[in-house]
Amino acid sequence: MRLIEPYRARAFRFLGVWDVAGFRLKATAILHQGEAPDTALVAAARERAQAWLTDSPTRQTTYGVGFLGIHDGRGENQVFLDVWCNENELLHTYWISPKTAPGALARADADHNSVCVWDLALQSHERAAWLRTVLANPDGPDLERYLATHFFTGEE
Repeated sequence: MRLIEPYRARAFRFLGVWDVAGFRLKATAILHQGEAPDTALVAAARERAQAWLTDSPTRQTTYGVGFLGIHDGRGENQVFLDVWCNENELLHTYWISPKTAPGALARADADHNSVCVWDLALQSHERAAWLRTVLANPDGPDLERYLATHFFTGEE
């Protein structure tokens, strides 16, 4: 196996808690290069999340919280939305765009990857935060505490 480029850590930037279509989403950028994600990508991510949450109602029990990963990647961009449902599950969807048109987010083909190792780092952090603040919290579920917990290490 030959790697296209050597592994190097990617920066993570917490973009805040966004109110989107009645949900509160922790937005986090993952950066292949640079200090901030492309602004067109961020705007398109918010628009896609808004449209999906509005136009794709679910039969699952949700709690109005989740997270949005905005990955300004190497070969393309990938945005993923995860909404907490059924106490311990994620409702997951994602979109991609070419580096030359970051705002052109669209659904990927069926055989496209849905997460990479950096996306998994964010999802793993969110899992741990959900366990600590909601499922295993001795004081009971605390959604505000969950929303106040973000990926803060800077790089992974």
